[in-house]
Amino acid sequence: MKTALDLFFDSFDHTPVFQRKAAPGEVGTSTPRCNFFENPDGYIVTAEMPGVSKEALDVSFDSGVLTITGNVAKQEATPYSVEYRRTKFVRRLEVGDGIDVEATKAELVDGVLTLRLPKAERAKSRKISVL
Repeated sequence: MKTALDLFFDSFDHTPVFQRKAAPGEVGTSTPRCNFFENPDGYIVTAEMPGVSKEALDVSFDSGVLTITGNVAKQEATPYSVEYRRTKFVRRLEVGDGIDVEATKAELVDGVLTLRLPKAERAKSRKISVL
């Protein structure tokens, strides 16, 4: 049986970070870089989301899959030189059903999304007494 950490690493997409280049003003798709940590009470996921506001960010959990989607706001000025493209961030992580979704917390600070995913009581490890 795979653990949540195994499922997480299986969900890595090993394609390049930028799946395709976008023309100036066009939206490309990018996979945000993530870090994943586990402690006895749950998991912490951090994802780089530069240029994404809280209003343009969507985090959802369905059938054991955590999905992070964010859009960088469109620039109102005509570009003179473009090195930082507008992009849409999408990341899907299979974390299983051992997460307490109702207690999950998300915070976006300085372009870094931090998700705190507490383990459901049934998923926490326990010591079993032998009689």
